[in-house]
Amino acid sequence: MIFVPYVYSSGEFRSLTRNRASTLENWTREFDRFAPEIDVQTYYGSQAERAALRDDLKRRFRSGRLEVVLASYTQVASPDDLGFFRKKIDFEVSVLLLSRLIRLDLHV
Repeated sequence: MIFVPYVYSSGEFRSLTRNRASTLENWTREFDRFAPEIDVQTYYGSQAERAALRDDLKRRFRSGRLEVVLASYTQVASPDDLGFFRKKIDFEVSVLLLSRLIRLDLHV
């Protein structure tokens, strides 16, 4: 948790933080508590919900308002999601939590 606010304080950046789906809510609370100045978007939901989230993230990215995206490993690994994150958003930082769960094909 300390790493992302530290990097944020050094200048403008965009971060994709991937972890277990069961911890997304906790990470959102931790950001609210310890780094409320950082805009955090949680990327989670059904295929239709994630399609709408992708549109919103793209708008935020283009306007310069996108800072941190919290996502689960499994959702970022689906073809639509993986293609979006690889092609549409340029992240300066990618934080991988519990990285032993990641296979090579999940890298964004």
